[in-house]
Amino acid sequence: MRRMHWIAGVALLLAACGGDSGDACSDGPPCALDCGPEVDAPPKSQAAVHIAEPTPITYDANPPASGPHWPMWQEPWGAYPGGLPRERWVHNLEHGGIVLAYNCPDGCDDVVGELTTIMSATPPDRFNEQRFLIVPDAQMPHKVAAIAWGWRWQSESVDMNGIRCFVNARYDRAPESIP
Repeated sequence: MRRMHWIAGVALLLAACGGDSGDACSDGPPCALDCGPEVDAPPKSQAAVHIAEPTPITYDANPPASGPHWPMWQEPWGAYPGGLPRERWVHNLEHGGIVLAYNCPDGCDDVVGELTTIMSATPPDRFNEQRFLIVPDAQMPHKVAAIAWGWRWQSESVDMNGIRCFVNARYDRAPESIP
């Protein structure tokens, strides 16, 4: 009986983080789900289509990790303390970038500093880019989020190891992974 539980556990792990399940972890380790309970993959119920700017878009997930978006993504990559519309940064996700978002109504320089450290410590990718946006998002239900195409890491505080794990698992893994 114990062996059957072990086999069932291995089967669940393979289904979530490898194998032919068709999910975002099927492209091999590291798997975002290994980065802790803060990680989820909201259902992709909305197509990745371009909608004319400035048409507002209502997303099924909060914060969104996929879906329709405006056709122009934000350039250059970096920090935008004044914020960016979600319709714009979702396009950055489609291009393999990571959005590091924060929701601090009373300010949180420490959180922004830690997110900036994560971005700065990530070596340039194959395009000599660091495809990160750091943005405030007052609509988020949590204080901090790392968002990649199809995946989110969310918490009430910065967990440097958890976010780095998430970045390693999901950076440059999107439908159009080009800068």
